[in-house]
Amino acid sequence: MFTRLGIGFLVLPALGLPVAGLAMMGDPYVLVRAGVTRNGGDLVLVIVGCMNERVLDLSVTRWSYGEVPSPTTVWAIVGDAALPPSVTIGVVPSGLIEATPLARPFRPADKLAIALDTDQLERASSLTFTVRDVPETGFLSHDGTFDSLESLRRSILHDTPCWDPYGIASKSGSSSYSALAWCSAG
Repeated sequence: MFTRLGIGFLVLPALGLPVAGLAMMGDPYVLVRAGVTRNGGDLVLVIVGCMNERVLDLSVTRWSYGEVPSPTTVWAIVGDAALPPSVTIGVVPSGLIEATPLARPFRPADKLAIALDTDQLERASSLTFTVRDVPETGFLSHDGTFDSLESLRRSILHDTPCWDPYGIASKSGSSSYSALAWCSAG
């Protein structure tokens, strides 16, 4: 997971001097609960959902590199439907609407980013990968490749648990949270 550093300032009462220091502020990025695999020539997003979670928006962006990198949404679905366990990219699951149709198949060199917003997890960081890196068997996620669905699921739920996806509970007892609170209390 990613960590952000913050600068804390305080005044030491005994010396009357300002002191600057770094404090860990926790994980600002919530990871998307998904991995990607292949099924024949198709890319399949495998979603690790939580109880009663609903999909609101799923989009696939292709990055092209010229003088300025530019992202283009190449497929998107929207709606409010039960989160399916998997979605074949380009095939619209029941209860959702295709906002951007897939115009062409993906090429091995295509760099893609998949974003998934649900009613429980909004603005999670995209799963970014190159098509050629997706394994023929197994799964690719933020944490690398996995041989089984169960190991992918364990990894994803460790990074972004259903009971605390934004890491609020884990921060309340951490030394980094205490250091931040200490720096702000002056």
